[in-house]
Amino acid sequence: MTAVAAALVASVAITTLQLQYMPTIHWIVPALCTATIIIALLSVYNSFVLHEYLTGFACAGDFRTAFTYQSPTTTQQEGEEERRLPCYKATMKLWGPNDLLELAILLYVATICTYWGMAWRMNLQGSGVRSRNVCFHLLQPGSVILANDQ
Repeated sequence: MTAVAAALVASVAITTLQLQYMPTIHWIVPALCTATIIIALLSVYNSFVLHEYLTGFACAGDFRTAFTYQSPTTTQQEGEEERRLPCYKATMKLWGPNDLLELAILLYVATICTYWGMAWRMNLQGSGVRSRNVCFHLLQPGSVILANDQ
């Protein structure tokens, strides 16, 4: 599921690179969008690698052995079960694709916010302040009544 979500984020980010004002906007916006695509594709790749790795286990005992680390300083008494600590490397294998997907989504949100912030500042619509006030005019409660009265 993580691979599918990451692939969707990558495809949306590729589409974002084709926005109308992308060639005229600051270089940071295409760079953020490209970083989003790369990180989303890394998440897809890590998801498939993790899937391949997890399908190699024959039973739950193999899984437990692979994903736990026995500390060399623990002492074992008779009748006491071995104390096992989770392995950091295994944890990174399991959570890596999800963390990369989260980072890709955050980068995409930052890309869109930066794009529209710079487009707003550059007055790319051509008509300046009047085009900016359209969205605020619709949000004001009395503006609908005033528009209907005229």
